[in-house]
Amino acid sequence: MDLRLNYEKWDGTFAVPARLVDEELRLAGALQLKVLLWLLKNGCENRTAADLAAALGVSAADIADALAYWQLKGYLKAAGETAPKELAAFELDLPISELSKPQPEISKEPAPAPRRTPRPDSAFVAKRVEESQELSFLMQEAQITLGKALSPGLSGALIAAYDDLGLPADVILMILQYAKMRGKTSTAYIESVARNWAEEEIFTLEQADAKLRRLDESEKAWSRVSNLLGIVRRNPSKAEEAFCDTWINEWKMSDALILEAYDRCVNATGKMNFKYIGKVLESFRQNGVKSPADLKAAPEKAGNGSRKSFETSDLEKFFNQF
Repeated sequence: MDLRLNYEKWDGTFAVPARLVDEELRLAGALQLKVLLWLLKNGCENRTAADLAAALGVSAADIADALAYWQLKGYLKAAGETAPKELAAFELDLPISELSKPQPEISKEPAPAPRRTPRPDSAFVAKRVEESQELSFLMQEAQITLGKALSPGLSGALIAAYDDLGLPADVILMILQYAKMRGKTSTAYIESVARNWAEEEIFTLEQADAKLRRLDESEKAWSRVSNLLGIVRRNPSKAEEAFCDTWINEWKMSDALILEAYDRCVNATGKMNFKYIGKVLESFRQNGVKSPADLKAAPEKAGNGSRKSFETSDLEKFFNQF
């Protein structure tokens, strides 16, 4: 790396624990690191969540989430504690110094186990990563795959995919690779794909590899048809993608026949209609048409009773119902 530190910018310094750099940089999110660095420089005394939220330009709820994470990791603790509490309460409008005060004892009866939220928070994520080597590996590889630090939301989504949906870590990494390849790395998209794979019971690398091959074939089918029909700069609907997958991968239709069906559709309806094109192609398939040359012989065969007519009048009647 042909870079050097610019000490002219060093108008002051503050201590950062070596352990933080050695053990936490890979797993901690960007906001969590910002919160801890801010506290290391400015201290906790007489500080509020609102102070941090204003300084870092985020919500107080995000600040509370980050503080809970560092409490669990042991970098923040109540006065007199030798180990962090599992989940220390943090009121958004209380000074950070209030965390050192003992919490009132409400009942001596064992408290019920806390209910998980649909997307685990940072404290739960940190706890699960410490408990499971496979989850620790997943988080590290996820950051490498996506080329960025994981947000608290995405970290929680990955834990939920592992714990709640039952997807193994290596299958989840394949989902991330697929999302990165498509340029869709939002938490919502990754969650959607994970749910879809779980519903389809894709729980092994072999099943995941087969799923990715099918998705690749489907995307190539759309690309081929959209180029033929002059459709540019938009993604297909699920129905359009299914049509193209059927025409190309199942029926093995040639470009010439797809264009022929398109021409018949436009001539009959004045616009492009995937259902209409699909009906024309289905009639070609049922009548054994492999190329446009076969269409010329079709009327003669139809007259002999061995084939149906390829006229589109019946299709027009069908679509005029709607």
